[in-house]
Amino acid sequence: MAQFDVFRLSDSSLVLDCQSDLINAYETRFVVPLIVAEADAVIIPRLHPRFRIEETDVVMVTHFAGTISRRELMTRIGSLEHERLRIISAIDVLTGSG
Repeated sequence: MAQFDVFRLSDSSLVLDCQSDLINAYETRFVVPLIVAEADAVIIPRLHPRFRIEETDVVMVTHFAGTISRRELMTRIGSLEHERLRIISAIDVLTGSG
C-alpha cells in the first residue's frame, strides 16, 4: 500500500490513498473518493482535479476526504503517483494551505 495508490472498495467505489508512506502504524488510511466525471458537475479545478482511471474520467472529490480502515482497501487498481503535485495542491486548497 503506497501513497497515491487507487483502490476499489467492496461497493465498487474508488478511493485515492493520500496518506504518507511514513505513517503506517495506524489501522486507518487517509483517502479521497474518486467519482465518475460528469459534464454538468460544479467543480473547482484546483480542488477537484480530473484523472483517467481504467478508461474512465474521474474527479477527485477532495472535500469528501476522510479516513477508512486499511481492511477496506480491497483491490489496488493503479497509482496516481505521477499526479502527485496536482493531488497535493488539491489537499492544500481544501486546508487553506495553497
